[in-house]
Amino acid sequence: MIKPVTVNGHSNEKDRQLDQLTLKVADLQAENTQLRRKLPKSTVDMRRLRQAYRDAKAMLVHRFSGYSISRANCLALGIPERRWTTARALLRLATVHDGNDVVIEEFDQATTLLSGTFESMERAGNAERLKLRVPVSRLWRSR
Repeated sequence: MIKPVTVNGHSNEKDRQLDQLTLKVADLQAENTQLRRKLPKSTVDMRRLRQAYRDAKAMLVHRFSGYSISRANCLALGIPERRWTTARALLRLATVHDGNDVVIEEFDQATTLLSGTFESMERAGNAERLKLRVPVSRLWRSR
């Protein structure tokens, strides 16, 4: 360990800590880049699929906590209408939701079905099955 040096009442300790944190951030950024390269294609559709999966999981947690997963309630949770529509379509694709409500009684079973559907679509590298379930008026557009 390097001992701090004090010159004219100023220590180099903060500079040393800043250098260590800068190095740590650089290491984490490099690791993050490597991990992103290992992911399947990172297209707009795949990013939206991953977002739909995160939203659908949050909706399941909310629903099994005894709350409604209506559009208004999910908006209050921070899930905008378009993402709500896509997440709901993913739940329907996973046969967890029937268009009116969640049809699975057990939380673990619902999350397992959702995860299986998501993982198979991610492995395939496309979200076409999900896009077919999203109403045309709410279909995402590639930018």
